[in-house]
Amino acid sequence: MIAKSHTTTGKIMGITAIILAGGKSRRMGKDKRTLTLGNRSFLRAVYDTMETFAQEIIVSYSSPLQKVEKLNAIDVYDEVKGAGPLAGLISSLKAAKNETVAFAPVDAPAISPELYIYMINVLESFDAVVPKKGDYIEPLIAVYKREEFLNACEKTLCAGYKHVRKAVERLEKVKYVDVEEFRQFDRNLLCFENVNTPQDYSRLKNILG
Repeated sequence: MIAKSHTTTGKIMGITAIILAGGKSRRMGKDKRTLTLGNRSFLRAVYDTMETFAQEIIVSYSSPLQKVEKLNAIDVYDEVKGAGPLAGLISSLKAAKNETVAFAPVDAPAISPELYIYMINVLESFDAVVPKKGDYIEPLIAVYKREEFLNACEKTLCAGYKHVRKAVERLEKVKYVDVEEFRQFDRNLLCFENVNTPQDYSRLKNILG
């Protein structure tokens, strides 16, 4: 059973948040972790969001050289090199202490806690809750049951695949939620604005003022 009761700090019991910060930022041309919105780095913005509801926070890096900011979080580094995003997922899932995990990429600084709380409340009878728009899914802005997703990721990697979507497809019970459902929390769906290029960055800054 998924724990959804709140602690005295306002956090939800039994939740680990995993911030995926191990990308190489090739298309951006500079380290996305250190880009800023207002007076906060992307990494700090995502951390602040996840910290509002998660009991434990893990930051996933490819290597210690990528760490750019000290946070009250557990730093985890890829155990398997050359495995793409699955490497960070596997290492972080192994390190997580809680049954429920919530993933957030560092290049989605406009995510909201309401998005995750909604998905956590839906998760109980599923292995995962994943936002979806048409045929496109957002597996890195999603919540999972730790053991089931770790098993799926490891089997996917052993089969020679590196794409997270392949791991999601191995899960037996996935609840896909149309992104339109999240407009009740985020009218412009900015939570799904991944910043991959300088153009993406400029657009998001213009929207958020």
